[in-house]
Amino acid sequence: MQTFLEVLQAMIAKLAAVWFAPKAVRDYVAILVLFVGVLAFEFITSRDWRRYRSARFRTDVLYFAFTYSGALNFLIWAPLYRLLLQRIHPLRPTLLDLMPSAVLRVAVFILLADFLEYWIHRWKHTNSILWAFHRIHHSQRDLTVFANYRIHFADELVRRMVFFFAFLAMGSDARIWAWCDVAINWLLLLQHSGFKWDYGPFGWVVSSPRFHGVHHSIDTRDHNRNFGILFPFWDRLFGTARPRSAVATAFGLDREYPESFFKQLWIPFRELADKFQGREKAVTAMPVHE
Repeated sequence: MQTFLEVLQAMIAKLAAVWFAPKAVRDYVAILVLFVGVLAFEFITSRDWRRYRSARFRTDVLYFAFTYSGALNFLIWAPLYRLLLQRIHPLRPTLLDLMPSAVLRVAVFILLADFLEYWIHRWKHTNSILWAFHRIHHSQRDLTVFANYRIHFADELVRRMVFFFAFLAMGSDARIWAWCDVAINWLLLLQHSGFKWDYGPFGWVVSSPRFHGVHHSIDTRDHNRNFGILFPFWDRLFGTARPRSAVATAFGLDREYPESFFKQLWIPFRELADKFQGREKAVTAMPVHE
């Protein structure tokens, strides 16, 4: 029978393994370097520093800390993945097994993963239940790189489950994901920086801060536009793109959320309970523009 101290030591050891894993350390370094770079750019361009002194920013920092604390991995993701892998095994051969070269496998993997990201993202906006959780991410009115982490754990659960089964079918190699993960994280952070950068000619093939900023715009003309995570051409292909000249002038939703990390975790559950019991106006998602 383990003593309480032994159990506590085992838990600390598991959390330390999460905190100091190579990917985690790489992510810490990436966010630190990028954040320092953004602050330097803020200083050079004399932008509004009040964003970094607001309750909204502090809430995003709590989301970031929660994401990298290892709590979600320890309590939810790792046990869930173990349970699923005990019952489900990848098919053989998988899609990536059929690719003749490593370069082609990486290219196909990134393209298919981003295609899935587009449709998962679009689904979260058009399904009223998923939107109840996803709109927490859109509640931020002062975009900074930390807004990237304002994601409800139920919102992230949907994404992870879709990718779990997709990756089983694709046969994704962890080394492939690690190879491109840093670049994708950097792009995601920049997309939520609030800058108006368009990347020039590269803006046609890589989602820029301006492109994704429009997605967070409070303007009704921009609602449910620019879903693409890595590549913007999915939006042009499926009719959800705004013109590249479009620039968001204000971000957020037409309603205020309390700037409390714990209240934001609870609010979607309360709203959905009220909806299903008919106590409040239904939580509805906005239709995608055609």
